Amino acid sequence: MNSVRQRQRPHAAIPSRQPADLMRLYTVCVFDEDLVVPWVELLDARDDQEAVALARSIQPSKRREIWDRHRLVAELPQR
Repeated sequence: MNSVRQRQRPHAAIPSRQPADLMRLYTVCVFDEDLVVPWVELLDARDDQEAVALARSIQPSKRREIWDRHRLVAELPQR
């Protein structure tokens, strides 16, 4: 009777990442009245609050929307 032994492969130590260390990719849509469609800027942020803070510096004279995939995070009016 042959017994089947499974080989165990050594696993590299994978450091655990805390959720606070993960960055999310946000989309900032910038609306210009001279254009038919908005232009898009991508930014990395840890959370919604950081994304809004970063997006405030992108084209402040234009209306902006911040999106996390399909979820609207915030709308920023033009200044």
